[in-house]
Formats: sequence, C-alpha cells, structure tokens
Amino acid sequence: MKAQKNTKIMVTCALLVALQVILARFLSINTTFVVINFSFLAVALSGILFGPLWALAVGAVSDLIGATLFPFGAFFPGFTVTAGLVGLIYGLFLHQKGEGFHGRALWLRVVGASLCASLTRLVLNSVWLYIMYGKGLFGMLPARFTETICMVAAQILLIPVLLSLSRQLTRRGAPRDKAGDQAQTQQQRGHGGHHAITHEYPPCPLMLFWGQYNRRS
Repeated sequence: MKAQKNTKIMVTCALLVALQVILARFLSINTTFVVINFSFLAVALSGILFGPLWALAVGAVSDLIGATLFPFGAFFPGFTVTAGLVGLIYGLFLHQKGEGFHGRALWLRVVGASLCASLTRLVLNSVWLYIMYGKGLFGMLPARFTETICMVAAQILLIPVLLSLSRQLTRRGAPRDKAGDQAQTQQQRGHGGHHAITHEYPPCPLMLFWGQYNRRS
C-alpha cells in the first residue's frame, strides 16, 4: 500500500515537473537579470499536496531539466539550490492535512510563503548573478525589486486558488459518507430547502487525474 502511494506521488510530481518546465521555459519573460513567470504554481502545488521534501525535489529537478534541455544562458548550480529551497519553503508553509487552513491562518501562511519564497529568490539569485557577471549588482537591484513585488502579488492572488483546488481534490478522493450526506440533506430540508451557496474553483486536469488515482487506491 505504501509503495503504491509513493508511486502515485512520484507520477504526480513528474507531471508537476513537466508543468514547471513549460511555464518557466516557454511561457515566461526572461532577461539576463529579470525573470517573470508562473512556474511557482507547479512547485507550490507540490508543496501543498505532498509537503516540503517533495516540493524541494520538484523545484530542484525541474530547474535541472529546464536548464539542461532548454537553457537561457550558462548553467549555474546556485539557481538549482534556490529552486529547491523555494520548494521547501512552499511545503513548510502550505502543506495541509485534512480540511487545511481557513480564514486568518490561511492568509498568514499564503503571505508568509510568498514573501519568504520571493525574498529567497531575490537574495540568492542576485548573489549568483554577481558571482557569474561580477560588477553591476547594485545596478540590477531596482529591476529585481520590481520583479519581486510583482511575483509576491501574483502568489498572494493565485496560491489560495491552489489551496481551494487541493481541498476539492481531497474531498473527491475521500470515501463518501452516505449517512452524513443523508443527515445533511434532512438538515437542509428542515431549513426550508435553502442550500448554502458555496463558491469553488473548477478542477484542472491535473487535479482530476490525482482524484481518479486517489479513488482507485
């Protein structure tokens, strides 16, 4: 059972690695000193679903694959270290079990993860660029600060969407409680048949894959 679960996690992480490479290498704005993309979505989702160690692996492996197959410049291992640490941060802040986080706790974790991940990228990648290119560290900082502000805002807006999707995924993969469903239906009828209005995001194909796999296991 444990081996089957690990296989399921590895297959899903492989899909997330592929998604991260596509977002980072083909759907991004890349210059020598500034990179703007949404590849954090794949790494953050791995942290939400599987925790810090798997997210670290997804971040590091996807950076290695992307730099090897679709390079934007000279390879430098420091950027792989940064990618792994960012995945670790997402996992530590965002990994949720059961019903996950709600209300103030959710937003504190989202903001904390976004700030820590973005500051880690800003500081470490600036150091790596200085090592690679020498002078000009202070000249590139204004552009890198602007990039960091934009990416923090994007993460704060989009990571809650990932958390909502992962909760839907967990509910789809969990066994149905028919008795609880009947009790809930009777309770709703007792209140005049009015159903509570909930707003949920539509599932993405990767989520549907994980939900189907989860039910089979």
